[in-house]
Order: sequence, then structure tokens, then C-alpha cells
Amino acid sequence: MNAERRRAARASLWSRLNEFRPYVILLALLLPLACRKQTEQSPRPRAGRFTPQQLQAKFVWDLGAGAVDVAGYPDAQRKNYEVFKAKCSLCHTLARPINAPFVGREDWKRYVHRMHAKGEAANMALSEKEEKAIVNFLVYDAQERKVKRAAQFEEDTTLLEELFDEVQKEQGRLALEEGKKEIRSFTYTGDRP
Repeated sequence: MNAERRRAARASLWSRLNEFRPYVILLALLLPLACRKQTEQSPRPRAGRFTPQQLQAKFVWDLGAGAVDVAGYPDAQRKNYEVFKAKCSLCHTLARPINAPFVGREDWKRYVHRMHAKGEAANMALSEKEEKAIVNFLVYDAQERKVKRAAQFEEDTTLLEELFDEVQKEQGRLALEEGKKEIRSFTYTGDRP
């Protein structure tokens, strides 16, 4: 009699478990997917993913190449490049103008003149000759790299924009983390309401 009860209880248990079988199978299939998705959306990137220079980027263009191979450029443009490197690197990365989307002379004149005005405020003014050399180099370089090889420049710019989005997220995360450190280090002394 005991054996029959046990068999009946087991049969009853198996019939109840069979009712949940599709749910168990579905859960077994979805659990790895749910875990994978959570890992992909992890808000904290790998340590050391970005360089210190990348984390200091203020503009998309700061993330691109910081130099131009001018070996094939005319002598005058190589000299202009030296002026550009010497003067422009005093205030910002060379990557910023090198990777900026400007190509026309008027755009570059406006850009360089604006930087010239900022330089005057910091006692780093450009002479007219230096300003002209810089504009001439930037226009020539833009024609060579951004107009003649427009598809490559567009592709590079798209990659920089994607990288900049990631860098901005990391900058925000670091700022929040830094803010938390500041809050944690605050010692309440009871003298403030």
C-alpha cells in the first residue's frame, strides 16, 4: 500500500511538473540571452579603454590624427605647416583643425581669426604673416585630404563621431564618480543647516 501511494504521489508530481515544462524550457533559453544583453549594456567600460588625451577631448575633431604627413606637399606648404604646428599647438591640439570639416578659404580665415583673437587675449597674438601662412596651409591640406579623398575623410569622421560618443559617456561617468568622491570626502561638522 505504501508503495502504491508513493507511486501515485510521484505520478501526481510529474504531472504537475509537466504542466510547467514549457515555461522551464523557455526560461532556460531566455536566461543566457538576458545575461548577454545586460553585459553588452554595461555602463562601465573596460579600464584603460581611453587614453588620457581622448578623455580630455572637447570636440570630435580632437580625437583624430594630430599630425599631417607633408612629405609630398610643396616646400611653401611644408614651411606653412611648421608655422601652423608652432603657433596652433600653444592653445589646442593640432588634431582639432586637422580633422575639422572646413575646406574653404573663408571658413579657415574665420576659424584662424577667431583663434587669433583668443591668442591676443592670452598674449599669444599671431602676426598677419603667420595668420596668412596658417590659413594657406589649412586650405591646401583640406583640398588634399578632405576634398580629393572625400570618401576616406567622411569615413574617418564617422568613426571619430562614434568614438566621441563613447568618450563623452566615459567623461560623464568619470565626472559622476569624481562627484561621488567629493561628496564622500565631505565631513559634516554640524555647523551647517
